[in-house]
Amino acid sequence: MSEQSSGQHEYPQEHQIEGMLQRFESFPQRFAEHIHKKNQTSCAPFSKCKEVLAEMEFRNSPSRAGGSSYPLITLWRKVLSNDIQFRQLSGLEINRLCAVPQIAMSQLFILALQREDLKLTERGLIGLVHSYHQEWGDMLNRFGAVELIRACLSKFPEEKSSRLISWRANLRVLVDPNDVDHLSFEMVSTRIAPQQAASRFSIAEDSAFMSAVVATAVRRISQRFRPLAEDYEYLAKILLAYQYFRPRDLGRALTSAILISRGAPPEELRRAIEEVGQSHPALGPFAENRAEWQSLLDERSVAVFEGWLRK
Repeated sequence: MSEQSSGQHEYPQEHQIEGMLQRFESFPQRFAEHIHKKNQTSCAPFSKCKEVLAEMEFRNSPSRAGGSSYPLITLWRKVLSNDIQFRQLSGLEINRLCAVPQIAMSQLFILALQREDLKLTERGLIGLVHSYHQEWGDMLNRFGAVELIRACLSKFPEEKSSRLISWRANLRVLVDPNDVDHLSFEMVSTRIAPQQAASRFSIAEDSAFMSAVVATAVRRISQRFRPLAEDYEYLAKILLAYQYFRPRDLGRALTSAILISRGAPPEELRRAIEEVGQSHPALGPFAENRAEWQSLLDERSVAVFEGWLRK
């Protein structure tokens, strides 16, 4: 009796599965090289084949839906190790790399894009701006990134994308040497929520950029000589309720909020600060992660904070 008719199946072993995956992953490159050998007189078929296969891979890749970017990271490692040259990457590969923040905002990638003077697609430009906002504060060459993005946006046809048109019109608050200061000023002036600001400019609310903007907005209010009742309410209900603070920005925001409330803080503001300390997604409860919280706050703020939490 055959295996099929008996209902029994012989499943492949782990090493067999690994071999299958390796052959599958290397197929596009091997197939492209085969086509290239058949067309020695021209590199056009080879380049076209790479484009088509890369598009097929992209359509079936989990990274398209926000999943793993591992294949792109592997590709970039080949560039870093000189296994392939940047100029050998296809246009599609470069545009996809723009959406991987740790790659797109690296000094080497930025310099390579500037040197090659490439015209990115809409998808590539959106990815580049997204990467800029996700890596804000951590990149080594932020001013280079600002120049690159502004130059790329200026080349893109105006009629092609309403989002890119909006970004180009609002570069001062989105991609600028002082973008965080400008956007935080606008937020405090109009008292809009981070979610509204992110939606208005089509950027990610959970980005490092928005985290820095909200922390700077809190500082702006703390520096006012006589904050209004509306300022306290905006601070307590809107700004401190932001859920995507990076730890460093959370420390800045709380230090500023505690500073403004050292006298006789409105009960609503004090409760808001205490709530953040009881449990925040970035760090967890103050009582359980005291050392981490202390590394973010100055000594006087820690003392005030601990006093409130003990009551």
